[in-house]
Amino acid sequence: MLVRLVQIVSGFTAGYLCIKWIHIPEPFILGEFISAVILEPHFFFAATVAFLGCFLIHAGLIRGLVSQAAALGRKENINNLDLFLCCQAVTSLGILFTLHKVLAVLLFSFSMIYGMISIDFSEKGKNKQSGS
Repeated sequence: MLVRLVQIVSGFTAGYLCIKWIHIPEPFILGEFISAVILEPHFFFAATVAFLGCFLIHAGLIRGLVSQAAALGRKENINNLDLFLCCQAVTSLGILFTLHKVLAVLLFSFSMIYGMISIDFSEKGKNKQSGS
């Protein structure tokens, strides 16, 4: 459970830092965005690393959520606290959505796609997913 809690906090923190470090002008002007990337590459690199970390962490939480929901549908015993903590990934992304809609939608999209394609429903992958 401590691992899930650390994942939630670090995923939210990485997403928050990504939103604060990357500057997307409103309305979007490509020239202004590229000039900001060229003039301040350290912020763009840090935001990119934070984005990558955030979507990978949230993808793991979403994978856990979907696999536990599938186990619940098969009437297997699950850890209710673990299921609740995995649901907090959606809450975390919802809070990030209030800060910046475009980046939060990108984070959610990448997390959902990567989390869904990394699920292994076969019997040999059953033990691997229960620990992550």
